[in-house]
Amino acid sequence: MTEQTKETDILDQDDIFLRNAFKNFRERISKNKFWISGYVVFVLIAAHFWLSKQPSFYKATVTILTDPTMLEDAEEKKSLTNLALQEALMRSPEVVDRVIDENDLKNTPLFPKDKNPREVFSELVETELDQGSKSIRVGFYYTDPETAASIANNLAETYIETRAARNSEQSVQAIEKLKEQIKEKSEKLGAIKNRLATLSRENPELEDEAILEEQLKSLNAQIVQTDVRSRSLEATLSEIEALEQRGEALDSHPYIRNNPMIVEKTKAIRDLEWQVLELQQEYREKHPLVLRAQTKLDILRQSHDEEKLRIVEMLRDEIRVLELSKKKLQENVQELQIKKKEPTPPKLEYRRLQDEEASIVSTIQLLNAQISEASVQASLKKTGIEILNYATPPVRPEKPNKPKVMLLVFIASFFSAAGFLFLLSYLDRTFRSSEDVEDITRKPFLGQVPAIRTVKDGFNPKFADQKEEVFFHNHLRLICANINFVASDNEKKTIMVTGSQPGEGKSFIAYHLAHTFAREGKAAVIIDADFCRSALSSVFPSAGGNRPGLNQFLMEDAAMEQILEETSQPNLYLIRSLEAKFSAPHALRSDRMKNLLNELKNYFDVIVVDAPPVLAVNDAVALGEVVDFRVLVVEWGKTLKDEVVRALSKIASGNLTVSGIILNKTKFSTNSYYYGNREAKKSKPFLK
Repeated sequence: MTEQTKETDILDQDDIFLRNAFKNFRERISKNKFWISGYVVFVLIAAHFWLSKQPSFYKATVTILTDPTMLEDAEEKKSLTNLALQEALMRSPEVVDRVIDENDLKNTPLFPKDKNPREVFSELVETELDQGSKSIRVGFYYTDPETAASIANNLAETYIETRAARNSEQSVQAIEKLKEQIKEKSEKLGAIKNRLATLSRENPELEDEAILEEQLKSLNAQIVQTDVRSRSLEATLSEIEALEQRGEALDSHPYIRNNPMIVEKTKAIRDLEWQVLELQQEYREKHPLVLRAQTKLDILRQSHDEEKLRIVEMLRDEIRVLELSKKKLQENVQELQIKKKEPTPPKLEYRRLQDEEASIVSTIQLLNAQISEASVQASLKKTGIEILNYATPPVRPEKPNKPKVMLLVFIASFFSAAGFLFLLSYLDRTFRSSEDVEDITRKPFLGQVPAIRTVKDGFNPKFADQKEEVFFHNHLRLICANINFVASDNEKKTIMVTGSQPGEGKSFIAYHLAHTFAREGKAAVIIDADFCRSALSSVFPSAGGNRPGLNQFLMEDAAMEQILEETSQPNLYLIRSLEAKFSAPHALRSDRMKNLLNELKNYFDVIVVDAPPVLAVNDAVALGEVVDFRVLVVEWGKTLKDEVVRALSKIASGNLTVSGIILNKTKFSTNSYYYGNREAKKSKPFLK
């Protein structure tokens, strides 16, 4: 099987699983529609009760219009154009505290003592910005419509008054004071400049000194940066070399682990390791697909290790380049320092005056900025804001919106119930219908056996009434008829009955299939080939004595006549086995086993072999090579689909095929109990 074919099969299986999940989901919806309706009604009643306990809030809305054209200052226009900033100013503590105090809101039930009044007020305020009309609609929620309108209007008026007050806060005296400081600093700056000019005329070399000083500062800054980078890389290299000496992985260091190439190759290795693990679970260790994937993984790992070594070498190269650069910069600094003469008193004074000049210039710039801001605030005489529409008392409450809430609750409750059922359907990886069996296994569906209570032996049914007994035997006869139809070319046949895992009821099915064939007048023999459990041998009463079983026959310690035993059921014979602690696949596929089955065909019409589970031991695989038909028993609602697929791939290897699937312990509705199994009517395995 090529990789492309394998991937196509996996996609087909996933598509089948999803399709069956939707089918089971529709069935669950149909079966649980009354439960869903009750759940939705209960949630709606609870929501209605909760809504009836909630207070009704009325929303009063006031509209504020902003007009930046009324302002002259560009910055103020920009600020007023930013409606989000205006909204923040409206919600500022200064405005909010004033509105709360003026309306005495702290003493109302909506403002509890244990909460911050500002936070409560912000929850009751709702703003809507309209950039097109340059307006702000402010809504306020309150339990009384008159109070809601009054507070909304008061909030808008307080915001406008606060903004107007801010525009006139800076006084003329403060501006004059700032101007006096600038005048003082300017005079001092002029004296410093005159002194610098005098020093420059008296000492021409001072200008060259200033240039050298700037170059030295620049070179020293570069040396520091290069040194810091070099030390950091050297520390990193030391840590990596220490890891290498201790024999630890280089990619445990963040410098290598976070490298883009290492990250990419690490991800590719993990993906390939996961692919190899999946192939090893599905195929043999020496399978070509496994070997090819393992070789690709080894090559990728080798490339990963080489990439780590290359990164370390690049790190060393970068350190060497930084050292050379640092050395070159140091040489340049030494050359400049040689040019620089010993400091003289004029040079020291010149440097001091330069520093003082820069400080004074910075101070004057700051003072000028403060004067400009104060002048703008003092010159503004209009706010550019006005109330377009005052709030009026609302007629109907705004929230809670009961119709909308009830609609959302209805939608949420319905989809939550449906989602829960879909989750159950999607996570259900078991078989629940004949369609599941045929779609997943692509094998003929022979029939299904209903779940039935049994006596202590676990094999003989305990029927509640006669109808249940008839219903049970009808399904067994239908399975036998399907087997006869599939095996129409073989008048006498050997049938192996097995399962995927223990506990699926394969011995129960084998026991009752043999009895059903015997009741139909066919000579049947049932062989207990499950050496590890030997459940069938314990069901049939022993005639006494130490009668040999299949174990002794395969070990050539007994003949066929010695192990063949007649049962109380007419036309039914038994070959027991003694329970063992080990399996014997080599004995079950031996020539002696083949000869036994061929010899039994001379005397019996049907030979039913109860084999161990496929995934537990390899006995069923060995028996599958010597029988005519292989039947796999699947437990309804318990056996996982993946287990069945693995069992089929194991038992039907090579040219062998599984003749059919039997669904055991199925649960039927009342209609199917009285009128027959609808699943069996819809299933047509013989046409496949």
